[in-house]
Amino acid sequence: DDTARFLADMVFEPAAEGKSFEVFALQGYPAAADNAGQLSRFRGDTSPPLSDDALEVQYNLLQQLVPGAELAPNKLAMGQTYEQLDKGETGRLGVRGTERPQFEATSGTKS
Repeated sequence: DDTARFLADMVFEPAAEGKSFEVFALQGYPAAADNAGQLSRFRGDTSPPLSDDALEVQYNLLQQLVPGAELAPNKLAMGQTYEQLDKGETGRLGVRGTERPQFEATSGTKS
């Protein structure tokens, strides 16, 4: 519900124009009253690339947001949670590098 409301709001938000970003909602956390301030800080999709120094600063800043005790998202296997990584458990798709996702072919009929 919060995510859907946010996405609908972005249709009319000038600060979101020309920018790609991800969003998620956490149950129990209040939605922001206004997103324009945060969105105005985002770079546009056609902005020139960041310098290597600026990119490293941003990457290092984002690494502080990594959840779990291990703090190493590069160790995650496809389908493995941070909690499983911290406990040394294998994720639902197998050991990192050998994951075998299941793909289902579906067919539909039109009435």
